[in-house]
Amino acid sequence: MPTFNIKSLLIVTAFFSLFSCEEIVELPFDIDPIIEIRSRLSESGLDAQVFLAKSATDNTPTQYIDNATVKVFKKNSFLQQLTLEIDENELPCYKTNNWVPEYDVEYTLVVEVENFKTVTAKTIVPKPVSIEEPFFENTSSSDVGSEITKVNFDVSFNITDPAATSNYYHLSFYQQLYSYVLDEQGNPVAQENTLEYAKIDIKTLDESGPAEKFRSNDYLFNDERFNGQLLRLAFKGSFEYDKSKKMPGQFFVVLRTVSEDYYLSEKSKLIQTNIDDDPVKGDVFFNNTNNGVGTFTGFTTNTNIFKLQG
Repeated sequence: MPTFNIKSLLIVTAFFSLFSCEEIVELPFDIDPIIEIRSRLSESGLDAQVFLAKSATDNTPTQYIDNATVKVFKKNSFLQQLTLEIDENELPCYKTNNWVPEYDVEYTLVVEVENFKTVTAKTIVPKPVSIEEPFFENTSSSDVGSEITKVNFDVSFNITDPAATSNYYHLSFYQQLYSYVLDEQGNPVAQENTLEYAKIDIKTLDESGPAEKFRSNDYLFNDERFNGQLLRLAFKGSFEYDKSKKMPGQFFVVLRTVSEDYYLSEKSKLIQTNIDDDPVKGDVFFNNTNNGVGTFTGFTTNTNIFKLQG
């Protein structure tokens, strides 16, 4: 996607009227107030946060907007107005109520805030792709006199990529850790509300394959090289935990089948990490809104759960 060097966000909005609304844009550090949205659509429904856009050099608190009118449409048909709630991070968030979107249907998000232009964005929820023939094997070891346990693991699985369409994926790995107490028999019992996630070091066994490392425990990829085919993905990894304080829970392999805009949005975050600290360049990020900035993206999720051996 193209990158634009712009002097003001008014020029950005002018570009939106000429080109596709899916762009990599640069947000200047001296902008006039403009609405930013961060919204995702999944099997769980739709949620959206609305706030005033700011640059990375602006250290003032984010100004969340709690008086917006947020609606979702299927083509031109109104479906639902979202309700303002407080999310798990105690931040304002607009959510749908008892609504499940259809697969591969385009939905439009409409955000209205007084004294601002109406912000719109479109996305789809792709059909989920399943994890097939999963394999998980692990070994644990500790040095003599040490409470630190190191777990090495191998994990692999197949996916059957849908033919005749472009498909995009976000793959993540998680290992639960809990604080614990010992019961009367001396067995560890996980304590409630102590869930943490281990720091996983993981790599693909086929470095020339399609999976591209995103963060320490996840990958992004598309099907350009295997469209409509069966693909087996294999990984090797490790993590550590202090057995005197923590006990392991379950190991999760989470495969999201994502919309193109979701994929491009996450890819743009990789671009941001490779930009120097020159504030004049602004924040490079993906945008698929009209009359605003931000993202409205879709995904479905398939999860496999494993338990450590031994």
